[in-house]
Amino acid sequence: MSEKKLLVQKFGGTSLADLAGFEASAGVIGRYADEHQVIVVLSAVKGVTDLLLKAIDTAVEGESGAAFLAEAIDRERAIVDELAKQGVDTPLARDFVEDQAEVLGRRVEGILLLGQCPDETRARILASGEGFSSRLMVDVLNHRGFRAQWSDTDVLPLANEDWLDSLVDIDAAAPLLRERLDPDSQVVVLPGFYGRNADGEIQLLGRNGTDYSAAAIAAATGASLCQIWKDVDGFFSADPRIVSNAQCLEEVSYDEAMELTYFGAKVISAKALTPLAANNIPCEVRNTYDPSKPGTLVHAEARRAQVVRGISHLHDVSSITLQGGGLRGRVGIARRVMDALASESISILLIVQSSSEYSITLCVRATDERKARKALEEEFHFERLHGLIEDIGVQSDRAVVSLVGEGMKHNRGIAARFLTAISSAGV
Repeated sequence: MSEKKLLVQKFGGTSLADLAGFEASAGVIGRYADEHQVIVVLSAVKGVTDLLLKAIDTAVEGESGAAFLAEAIDRERAIVDELAKQGVDTPLARDFVEDQAEVLGRRVEGILLLGQCPDETRARILASGEGFSSRLMVDVLNHRGFRAQWSDTDVLPLANEDWLDSLVDIDAAAPLLRERLDPDSQVVVLPGFYGRNADGEIQLLGRNGTDYSAAAIAAATGASLCQIWKDVDGFFSADPRIVSNAQCLEEVSYDEAMELTYFGAKVISAKALTPLAANNIPCEVRNTYDPSKPGTLVHAEARRAQVVRGISHLHDVSSITLQGGGLRGRVGIARRVMDALASESISILLIVQSSSEYSITLCVRATDERKARKALEEEFHFERLHGLIEDIGVQSDRAVVSLVGEGMKHNRGIAARFLTAISSAGV
């Protein structure tokens, strides 16, 4: 294998929205291909996964999802056709999209007939977008004179049997990836978002799974660097759409990146940060359309020059409160709350218990509000019936605002300033 340093690059859907995006992404890859062995991991063309999901859900509801599927296929075909007009041959992508148009059409029709979609079928359909974009990138790179090869995700064996939210067995992936890396190739391109189980079947890697794909590959190969290429410059001190003077951060620690991401900064998947941090692999977040900017470096040695690194927020949140004298001194209440919501696959964003044990307040996404309330009402039916717990209170249209920064551990008065600022804003 080449002695060049190994670099993993991930390009998201916003970097692959159209032909201009593919060309910009290919340009970025080309900047590194001579000095690095590059592994590229791609998301689907922007909007394609959402359209495939709509096709599935519409068919499950008893209506034809063919229109959504056709729109997804048309977005992919449009890029192939535009390249063809420029005299660029795309054999891998062209053959794949035509094959998938037929295969996915049959699957969506089958869902309509059954009135349901098994998770394994859902995984196969949703993974097709990454299959197309990765093949198209190989075609584009080869046309530009680079030695690019496509690889399937059989090199990412999975550690569990969840069809829609799997984990990669990083130790098992390491020798498979090393074997797949061809020393004569400058670039190896893989589809993100999915891996394959022992039977060769597709399993998805969860929400924003392409970030996790890239991170798992970087961890398994011991890459010198992982880059996440998007349509933003990096992590900001606040949402620039809300705070006009927000600044792009030069660096953040893994923990700070995790907090910023979890509480609203849609820059990198929180799931992806775990293998990067565990293997001490630095990660750059950069702008595909302005690659001259340095972006944000996520690494273990981030300086604590600032007390607060950034402010993030989650909107569309609902808060749910259980309160009553029957909560005091009773062991296992919090566990029952968590188990009840876990049984409905609801993630708790935040949970707080009063020191008097009189109340518990938790936050969930607004889309989960009704399910969460129902689950808790059923779990605590006895306590509510006998007046041990009052009616479960729900406040909709809430937001969670968070201060993030490891420097806060060593400075007093931050919470006071935070609450004073919120109060002065009339909140």
